[in-house]
Amino acid sequence: MSEEEIRSTIAEARTPTHAELPEHERATVSLTAAKAARRHAARAERDPDLPDIRVTDGELPRVVDEAETALLKSGQGLYQRGGMLVRPYIERVPCAAGSMTLSYRMSRPSIPHLRECMTRSANFLQFDARSSDYVLRDCPRDIAEAYAAREGQWKVPPLRAVITAPTLRPDGSLLNVPGYDAHTALLFDPCAQSFPAVSGTPTRDDALAAIRYLRELIASYPFVDPQSEAVALSGILTATVRRTIGTAPMHAITSPVPGSGKTHLVDVICSIATGQRASVISQSRLEEETEKRIAAAIIAGDPFISLDNCTAPVGGSLLCVAVTQEAVRIRILGQSFNADVPSNAMIFATGNNLQIGDDMARRTLMCALDPQLERPELREFENDPLTRATAQRPRYIAAALLILRAFHFAGRPARAPQLGSFSEWSSLVRNALLWLDQADPAETMERAREADAKLRALGAVMDQWEQIPVLMERRKKVSEIIAVASEEEGMPGGLRFRYPDFRDALMAVAGEGNSGVNSRRLGKWLAANRDRVCNGRRIVADGTHAGIVLWKLELVESP
Repeated sequence: MSEEEIRSTIAEARTPTHAELPEHERATVSLTAAKAARRHAARAERDPDLPDIRVTDGELPRVVDEAETALLKSGQGLYQRGGMLVRPYIERVPCAAGSMTLSYRMSRPSIPHLRECMTRSANFLQFDARSSDYVLRDCPRDIAEAYAAREGQWKVPPLRAVITAPTLRPDGSLLNVPGYDAHTALLFDPCAQSFPAVSGTPTRDDALAAIRYLRELIASYPFVDPQSEAVALSGILTATVRRTIGTAPMHAITSPVPGSGKTHLVDVICSIATGQRASVISQSRLEEETEKRIAAAIIAGDPFISLDNCTAPVGGSLLCVAVTQEAVRIRILGQSFNADVPSNAMIFATGNNLQIGDDMARRTLMCALDPQLERPELREFENDPLTRATAQRPRYIAAALLILRAFHFAGRPARAPQLGSFSEWSSLVRNALLWLDQADPAETMERAREADAKLRALGAVMDQWEQIPVLMERRKKVSEIIAVASEEEGMPGGLRFRYPDFRDALMAVAGEGNSGVNSRRLGKWLAANRDRVCNGRRIVADGTHAGIVLWKLELVESP
């Protein structure tokens, strides 16, 4: 090729101007230039107050460590709870009568949200070959995923709960400074509300004045006895310190008719503790579904769990554990993951002629209301307690704390023996009420036992069994027990059962329609209730005959 031809080829191969390019190529060049401009702008907008984190392949552990350090310094509101990363937030949740209320809840941050938090906490820089410089970028997804997977290694602070009012620490000191409290792992957010100072060393006279102030608030409720009023007072005091004591009994409210003020009283207690009405959980026909709803509330860190308008006996294994244990192991829905979540919610149950089932009787305080009116829902409060509790919430919080502080400075004198499973509650709340000459709320546990349908059925069988000499003389097989209950005798006008009340009691626990008492059902019922003491008696298995279990009723001496 001649020199002239070479120069001609070079001239034709020169880089065309932007205007000379085809339209689709001009758009590509414009987009590339725009990206370069954005990269340049990103370098210019790097926050000098945030730490720089250089993202380099092969150095994932270092990058994740630096990202967590930046998170801790920037205060993005991330904590750990029950083996999970959580972030508190305020949500609208349903309460009674179809209305809504606000409540602090907790959720697990998603990976996109975690990336956002990390991007807000540091300048993530990655080397750009085109510009031969480190450029700013969002936190890489793999960094957020690696950090989320560091279960048990997070350095973010543990969080037991969020409170919106001052409370009392276990050592008797006040937690009244907004922010995170490392001693209790509580986050205090007053939500722009101010609270009066509580006297440094209040006296018993101060506490007596404070208890009168609380009693005036609830005076319009139709309590059937002083013990029921004491349960309501216990509800106010317990709700004030529930997040700092290990366990507390369920507070149940019952009445013979609707409209007696059961849910209203729960709302008053919740409004004092949180400034909002209680969010409620409806009781499902299936116990498993009810337990799922309770589990979701525990995981979310709800301050109150209110089982409203219950029609079935209140019980279940999860509820029993949630009341008596400081942490509950719950399986996270949709995942093969069990979380040991703090169980420090205040638990209520309300219902008309409320029934307490299973083992919840010994875990329940029962407040009974009875307005003795045909239409109690039509009555009006002279001074609506809910309106007063909401308007004067800081003063009621101060009164409750003053009572407990005064009792603490008095040396926490024991007025009642320790209550199994609820030693902290008993030594603080229960004894504080007794110290101020109030009734004992724990006495209502017997009322809860009477509301246990299964226990009533057991007591009925034992009552009738004890009156039949042939059953008390020697042990019997199930078939022999049924034969005694079905034995007939001649009477004027025909035959009748010799022991009709005993047969009725067995029919209630093992009956099968018109077929009488079912032997298989009765055997299972006896096995399920064996050795359970009821009114000084218990049914025991006393050996076997031809491989068949023999049963007898025996008296149990009181300890």
